Amino acid sequence: MILLGLKPRNHAEGCMQDVHWSKGGIGYFGSYTLGDLFAAQISDALIAEFPDLHDRIRSGQFALILGWLREKIHSKGYSRSNEQLIMEVTGKPLGHEGLVRLAQERVREVYGI
Repeated sequence: MILLGLKPRNHAEGCMQDVHWSKGGIGYFGSYTLGDLFAAQISDALIAEFPDLHDRIRSGQFALILGWLREKIHSKGYSRSNEQLIMEVTGKPLGHEGLVRLAQERVREVYGI
């Protein structure tokens, strides 16, 4: 709300509205970062296999992505650790490079730097 220039009228509209905090999940946000790291690296692997992926997405062709995810990730269930799965899917251990590159690309797009 503050981003819209509105001041919250009470705590329910303010910063404490995050559901994780009410459950005692302070610090939970680190898992978001891990998810972002995994997503960026998996996305890189998907793009490496299908270089025209962004064009397919723009034209609404999502079946390819779902099929790839089902084959490479969903079908594995809990049979592998996160470390094993990311190594199997991407060919390298979990790293920050993909997420940093993505952030840099977004900054360049938005701010022209």
